[in-house]
Amino acid sequence: MVAERFKVVALMACVMCLCNADRVVMSVAIVPLAAKHGWSSAFLGIVQSSFLWGYIFSSVIGGALVDKYGGKKVIAWGAALWSLATLLTPLAANHSTISLLAIRAFFGLAEGVALPSMNTLLSRWFPCHERATAVGISMGGFHLGNVVGLVLTPSFMTSVGISGPFILFSSLGLLWLTTWISRVTNDPQESNSITKAELRLIQAGKSDSPPLRKGELPPLRLLLSKMPTWAIIFANVTNNWVPPSFFDSVPSWYQSINIITFVDKMLNFEDRIMNFKTLQLVAGLFCSSLLDACLFQNGESQFPYFICLFACGNDEDLAWVFNVNLKQAAWFSAVPWGTMAISGYAAGAASDFLIKAGYSLTFVRKVMQSIGFIGPGVALLCLNFAKTPEVAAVMITIALSFSSFSQAGFLLNMQDIAPQYAGFLHGISNSAGTLAAIISTIGTGFFVQWLGSFQAFLTLTACLYFVTAIFWNIYATGERVF
Repeated sequence: MVAERFKVVALMACVMCLCNADRVVMSVAIVPLAAKHGWSSAFLGIVQSSFLWGYIFSSVIGGALVDKYGGKKVIAWGAALWSLATLLTPLAANHSTISLLAIRAFFGLAEGVALPSMNTLLSRWFPCHERATAVGISMGGFHLGNVVGLVLTPSFMTSVGISGPFILFSSLGLLWLTTWISRVTNDPQESNSITKAELRLIQAGKSDSPPLRKGELPPLRLLLSKMPTWAIIFANVTNNWVPPSFFDSVPSWYQSINIITFVDKMLNFEDRIMNFKTLQLVAGLFCSSLLDACLFQNGESQFPYFICLFACGNDEDLAWVFNVNLKQAAWFSAVPWGTMAISGYAAGAASDFLIKAGYSLTFVRKVMQSIGFIGPGVALLCLNFAKTPEVAAVMITIALSFSSFSQAGFLLNMQDIAPQYAGFLHGISNSAGTLAAIISTIGTGFFVQWLGSFQAFLTLTACLYFVTAIFWNIYATGERVF
């Protein structure tokens, strides 16, 4: 018989997978949509960034709602609304640009509640020595959402049409919702399916966190007055700062070596020739693409898809790209996120093993977060010596794999220091991280120009990892603060 808490985490992993897959759908579908409606590269950037108009605010609001009403209801409403927004996206695109931007902002607003809901709900359903593994499984589903979206979207677009993947993933979201509502409760004590033995195991391994009283606001000033809070915020900022700036800048770096060779190796274009106008458009798309840059989940995936679209001269070539090379590019882009899902689970399992072995929460959180920052920092330094796209791809994968150890670091630490306000704290740090990602994406070109080379910028961002790791080890704690 499967324990009830494992059913909960399985359903959570599924919705996190859909959460990220729904984001990827637009990243891929924007290619044929742009061709159909004649959108400029500048407008594509606006479309992609419109997700953030809702997302950057809903993290804080959603976190406060999670603390007050519980993760079950909040993520249920979030999934229902973002599934509806996904379904309406192609219809909005056909109606008007204003409708499309509005529905994308609404989509971001709905998705902003996902991570705070996940963190809070799992903390109630799992004892402390199993929580890292549970988060690792759920975030593994989140990362695999990239793989699912990248692999399935091109196939459904070629077989069903542009609306195909939107209908698929929105339908899966509504199907998940029916199971979630009937099977999951905010707290294991409210469940009718859990056994007494499992309930005792959960209660013995976690601290109780009473809900906020009606009308009570989270104490923002109190939260920001303690250094462990700032350790979490700075960790989230660094975690979001590096990948977007990195992914956006790598193509320009390779362009200085030989962008045509880079594209040939990435997408196997064989004898197809890309003209200078195409290269300019691709570069413009990179600079203007804010959605995946700011969320960093699909940063490197933008390059293959935009190259595929605009390297084609006619409908016959476009069909050839969708049937062959777009799928190949999808698989290539999916590999780093698949390895990130695996390494994230490994980090959670290792964290729980150390806790069971008697190590303190503070020690474990510091070790996991140190790996999550020092590992990517070293990988970025090694990237300075990469001379081929293949070597760079390996370094990217290594950096992402190590960064997933942060899931067992600052992501879990919010529940450690402020179990009563963990959702709100998550929202604050997530919004700060998103803002940092926007700044880093826009400012990367200026930093590179100021420093004189992309290699120097990689060294600087690696140092940011190392400095934040030091700050984390000085001020972070696994003890309850609030």
